[in-house]
Amino acid sequence: MSETISKGEREALVLIDKEIYAEEAVKLAAQIFSAQAEFFVEEDGKERTGIVIRVVEGGAVQDLRRIAGEFLNEALNQDLRLQLVR
Repeated sequence: MSETISKGEREALVLIDKEIYAEEAVKLAAQIFSAQAEFFVEEDGKERTGIVIRVVEGGAVQDLRRIAGEFLNEALNQDLRLQLVR
């Protein structure tokens, strides 16, 4: 599924299962949240992908966990939309 690991005050690493979260869906979700955070992809092997989420300058650090959770929900939403289109 997914796992969130704190990487510091302003960023977190979210490890996501490639079977659940399609790459295109993750990119679409990152675009939706780009005003609140920056997103960086780090490969973590065959089964998982790491997404570093960094709160934008001036953003509220305490919102990091909320942004990470909402990002994952949006990635699932985008994945379902992509499946419906296919």
